[in-house]
Amino acid sequence: MEHPIEMDYNAMKLLVINEILKISKVDQINNIEVKKGILPLLQIQKKAINKKLHPYELLKKNGYIKNLI
Repeated sequence: MEHPIEMDYNAMKLLVINEILKISKVDQINNIEVKKGILPLLQIQKKAINKKLHPYELLKKNGYIKNLI
């Protein structure tokens, strides 16, 4: 950002706050995308624990783990 040195203090604070809000929104969007990817895995883990199975078995059954052969 290029702004004059004589810029009003309140105007400068407003610019900084707007930039922080932009960064915060991007971080929130990224966190939501990460949570969407993790949530199904956590649900599978809970199902496995409830059924007294190893989570690996259900992850493999649901296509999250491929066969090596």
